Amino acid sequence: MSRKLQLALRGEGISVARLATALHELSRILQDIDVEVSGKITLAWGITGLRLNGAIIETSPRPIREGTPDFGPKVIHAFVSGMREINTKPARPQYFTDEVLVRAKKLASLLNDGVERVSISDEEHPTPVIITQRLAANVDELIGVKDLYLGSVEGRLEILSVHGGFSFAVYDALTGRKVICQSNPETLKEIIDTLGSDVLGARVLVTGEVRTDVRGHPISVSVDNYRVLRETSDLPQVEDVKGILSDSEFDATEFGDYLRGDRDGS
Repeated sequence: MSRKLQLALRGEGISVARLATALHELSRILQDIDVEVSGKITLAWGITGLRLNGAIIETSPRPIREGTPDFGPKVIHAFVSGMREINTKPARPQYFTDEVLVRAKKLASLLNDGVERVSISDEEHPTPVIITQRLAANVDELIGVKDLYLGSVEGRLEILSVHGGFSFAVYDALTGRKVICQSNPETLKEIIDTLGSDVLGARVLVTGEVRTDVRGHPISVSVDNYRVLRETSDLPQVEDVKGILSDSEFDATEFGDYLRGDRDGS
């Protein structure tokens, strides 16, 4: 399998800004696919060739730690074949998260201001994938924003980030899809302080303005509030709630919180 990947920009007078954008988006796409393939960042990508006939960048991966599996060829294959697929039809390629699709669309957006063609190739697929505006339309059909509403998302908390703002990701309990939760620094710090070493993988319910894609799946949440939920193994079983509905002191709100599994039980 391939160990070299080539990104080519063709046109007259390609600006430094366009080249920098191309390198940034390519780097982040490869990093994200690496995480999807291996579960974490395992590769560093170096420039192994640069030609200025337009701008042709060649990059190759290397494992960031000795003795770790080399996922480089698999990541390159996933990227090139995925770009070929999303360039032709609105179908999600394997390992292409919403973030990868958005960044792929940004590569397509380079097609102006002096850039006449953007293409990708590797040793295994020497016939280049020529990126067109069709790719952007296909991405919009897959993950374009359909609706905004005040609501909530429940799932597992993963991936804390302070890059370009404060956020974390929640994997939706209903769909299994990653939902980006945009937060303020105070809320993010409170979550970390509350959960400590248990922060990653914790069950949470986040509320705020929810953005959905064309299929109605949550894409992101502007977080107004959150709750930490108990683990499903700690939730009440049928035997635990027998007879509660006939109790004259039954409180529907308290019962709902009990079933949901709010950590503090309130």
